[in-house]
Parts: sequence; structure tokens; C-alpha cells
Amino acid sequence: MIMTKVLLGGVLATQVVPQVLAAIDDNTIGGFPVVGLTAPTIIFIAVIMLMRGDIVAGKVHRERVDEIKQDRDYWRSAHGVSEEARETALRQVDELVEGFKTVEAIANGIRQAAREG
Repeated sequence: MIMTKVLLGGVLATQVVPQVLAAIDDNTIGGFPVVGLTAPTIIFIAVIMLMRGDIVAGKVHRERVDEIKQDRDYWRSAHGVSEEARETALRQVDELVEGFKTVEAIANGIRQAAREG
């Protein structure tokens, strides 16, 4: 364990930091260890997180979630319309292919009749 002194919000906080920085436990706020921090330091961290957008009001969050859901529903319905159009195009291509097969059979018949006769 290493003892470090951190200056946060004008408050000097002494904290114990594990040597392996990857091992962050549940005693953190936004990656900052909160064990041993004073109340003004924690408030400062919360204000910084609020200003960075890491913390948002519930109303803002709900509005954003609703907006994302509406966007998802729009693209889902657009995909349905696109699939219907694709299926219609495939049916039309199948009809054209059948028509071309008929024309090809007629042309082959005329060509064969012309050779024979």
C-alpha cells in the first residue's frame, strides 16, 4: 500500500491507494477513491462530475431515453417499410424473369423453325 496526498477542491486529502491501480473496488465515485475523503472533497467531485455530464438529472435522463426509444421505433418501422419494398421488388424481378423465359422460348422456337424450314 502507498500513502498519497491528493489536492481536490482546495482540500488536501490523504488516501491509501493500492499499488495495482487496475483493482478499483466499490468505494469509488467516478474512479476517485472516497475512503478518507472529506465532505467538501466529495461535493467537489460530484460538482465536477455534474459539470462534465457524468451525472444528469432524472428528468433529463428520462427525456433522453424516450428520445432514443422514439428513434429506435422510427428506424424499426423504416426497416419494415424497406423490407416490404425489397420483397415487392423481388416479386417483380421474378415476374420479369418468367416473362423473359417465355420470350426466350418463343425466340428459340422461331429460330429452330427457321433452320428447319
